[in-house]
Amino acid sequence: MPSAHAPLELLRSDPSPAQISRVDAARRTIDLVFLSGSRIRRMNFMTGEIYYFEFEITPEGADLERLNNGAPVLDSHQQFSLEHVIGVVERAWLQDGKAYATVRFSERAEVEPIFEDVKNKIIRAVSAGIEVLQEEWLPADERSEGLRIRKAKRWRAHELSFVAVGSDAGALTLSAHALDSQQGAADMPKEVVAGGAAAQVVADALEDLGPRARTFYDHLAAKNEIPLEQLNSIFVEGESLKQIRTRVLEYLAGTTVQIRPGSYMNNLAGYEGRTIQLMAEGLVAHYGGPKPSDEARQYANMRVRDIARECLNMRQVSHRGLSDSRMIELAMTTSDFPGLLQDTGNRELRRAYQAYQGGLRRACKQSTAQDFRAKQKLKLGESPTLLKVNEGGEFKYGAMVEYKETYSLATYGRIVPLTRQALINDDLGAFLELMAILGRGAYEFENQNLVDLVVANPTMADGFAVFQAANHKNLAGTPAAIDVTSLGLAKEAMRLQKGLNGTTPIDATPKHLVVPAKKETIAQQYLTQLQANQASNVNPFGGQLELIVEPRLDASSTTAWYLAADPATIDTVEYSYLADEPGVYLEARPGFSVDGMEFKCRLDFGAGILDFRGLYKNAGA
Repeated sequence: MPSAHAPLELLRSDPSPAQISRVDAARRTIDLVFLSGSRIRRMNFMTGEIYYFEFEITPEGADLERLNNGAPVLDSHQQFSLEHVIGVVERAWLQDGKAYATVRFSERAEVEPIFEDVKNKIIRAVSAGIEVLQEEWLPADERSEGLRIRKAKRWRAHELSFVAVGSDAGALTLSAHALDSQQGAADMPKEVVAGGAAAQVVADALEDLGPRARTFYDHLAAKNEIPLEQLNSIFVEGESLKQIRTRVLEYLAGTTVQIRPGSYMNNLAGYEGRTIQLMAEGLVAHYGGPKPSDEARQYANMRVRDIARECLNMRQVSHRGLSDSRMIELAMTTSDFPGLLQDTGNRELRRAYQAYQGGLRRACKQSTAQDFRAKQKLKLGESPTLLKVNEGGEFKYGAMVEYKETYSLATYGRIVPLTRQALINDDLGAFLELMAILGRGAYEFENQNLVDLVVANPTMADGFAVFQAANHKNLAGTPAAIDVTSLGLAKEAMRLQKGLNGTTPIDATPKHLVVPAKKETIAQQYLTQLQANQASNVNPFGGQLELIVEPRLDASSTTAWYLAADPATIDTVEYSYLADEPGVYLEARPGFSVDGMEFKCRLDFGAGILDFRGLYKNAGA
C-alpha cells in the first residue's frame, strides 16, 4: 500500500482511517475531516423558518478539483489579505461518507503558533468555503424533528479554514478525532458530542449570517473585549450583520473598554476598507478607466449618490428622507466617502503616471531616500593592483580611492478642488480627467528635472564639471554631427575611461544614444541594422545602441547628443523618491475655502549625477 503522502495520481485507493498519518510534524502536515455528513441546523432570518442543511458527500455530488489543485488554507475564511493564508491543501478525498483532506502549514513565523495549537489539539474546528451548485428541499424525516431538509446535491469546495467555532461539529482535525479503523463517532471527544450542542447554536447563526459575520465573531472572540457568553448572545439573537455591529457598539459604549487600534474597529476597517477599494475601482471603470475586477463590477454602474449612500450604510448613518445633495454632504463628514474619492483619484493619477515610460528617465537609475537630508553616494575606486609575493616575502598594503556625490529630495505639489456641485451633478469624469493630467504632468516634471540637471552640467565632488574634455574626457573637443566617425570616437572615449586611481580601464560600454527631437531621424539612420553587400557598407552601430529621443533637450540645443552607459552597471544619473511614497501621491480633505473637497497632489523627488564616466556629450552640428 503506498504512503498516505504519495502523489495523488499514484494512489490506487484512498487510505483507511487507520492508515491516515494525522500529524506529520516534519512535513508540517495534518489530516482532517472538513465535512462529516452531519446535518446543520439553520434558520432563514427572512422567513423565520428553521431547517436542516446537509451535503451529499458522493463522487457525483462533490467537486474537489480546486482543493486538489492546491487551494489555500485560511485563518477563519479571511480572503482579502495574503497574511491570512496559513497553508495549502495537499490532497482531498471522499471516504465512508465523509470529506477528508491533508493540509500543509506555512513555515512563516506568524503561522507557527497556529500550527502548534493544532498539533496540541487546542485549535480543532475546521470549516470549508463551499459553493452550492445544485440543491433540493426534502420533507421532514424521523431524524429532522419535523423540520424540512435543504440538501446540497452538487457542491464545490474553494478553500479550507481553521476557525474558532465550526458549523459542522464533526469537521475536525483527525488528531482531535483520534479515529482508527475500529473507532467511530461514538469514540469522538465528549466535548464534540455532548458539549457541541451549545456551540452549534452559535455556529448555525454564523452560518446564516455569512463568512463576514464568522470572521467578525472570530476577531472579537480573539480580542477578548466582550465576554464570550455576551458575544454569543449578540450573534445568536442578531438578525443581520448590521444589527450585530450596532449591538457591539452599544455594548462597548456602555463599558469601560477602550476602543483602540487592533480591536473590533480594525476588523470593520478590514472589510470596509476592502469595499472602499472596490468602489474606487468601480468608479474609475464607470468613467472610462480600466475594466473592473469581478468583485468591483457591482459598483461600476453606480453614480456618486449611490456610492455616498453605500458609505453611509456601512457606518449605519441614517439618511432616510434626505435629498441627494444633503446625503452627499452628510457622506463627506464621514471618513469613508472622502477616502473613497482619494482612492479613486489616486488610481487614475497613478495609472496616467505609470503609463508613459519615455524620455531621459530610461537612461537613469531609480533609488529611494529615507528623509530629506542630503543623500550621500560613496564611490569606491578600483582595487589596488595585485603584486607578486616572493617566497618568504611580505604582502604589501594597497589603498582604495573614494569620493562621494550628494543630492537631496524636495517636495513638489499642487492643490486642486472638487466642488460640491460637481459631486451632486455626478461630474466625476472631469475630476478623473484632471487626475490623469496631473499624473502625466508629474512624470513630465520628473523628466524635465533630469534634463535640466544634465544640461546644467553641474560641478562634481572632484571640482570639475560633469562634461569636461581635459580631466573627465567625456566631452568632444570638436562638435560633430551624428555619424559613424563621431559615434566611434565617443564609444572609444567611454571604453578608455579610467578608474578613480587614474590607471585602471573600466570599459564603460555605451547603451543609450540620447538625442533632441531635431536629430531623431538622423539617429535612426545610424542605429538601423542593414544587410550590407560589402564590408565598407556595414553599419557598426546597427542594433548596438538604444535610441532615446528627448524633446526637452531642444530648448537648450537642437544639435547636442549624448551617450550613456547602462545605469545598472555604471552609475550615471540617479533619481530618488521618499522611501514610503514612491512616485506621485494624492491626499484629500474637506474643503475650507472651497465648498467640496480639496486634493493635494504631492511628489517627493530628487536627482543627482553620480559618476561622469558613464556619460559622454558631443555638442553636435
